[in-house]
Amino acid sequence: MPVVTHKGGETGGALGAARLACLAAGKPLASVCEKPEVYKTWYGDPVRHTALMQRYQQFNALYRNDLNYRNQ
Repeated sequence: MPVVTHKGGETGGALGAARLACLAAGKPLASVCEKPEVYKTWYGDPVRHTALMQRYQQFNALYRNDLNYRNQ
């Protein structure tokens, strides 16, 4: 499944608040809520997936071990 990032995405929360303010002030929905330009599309790499899954499983085992230790 591809992950799409948009130009200006780093301002997401602030941009959302500004858009809501514009809408509350009566600006038209179509001009305020235009879809942003695509910055980059990321695709999964099946070769890296196997290696990263092994690392994730190791992390998960260590994390669960730590939780068990703390809850004793």
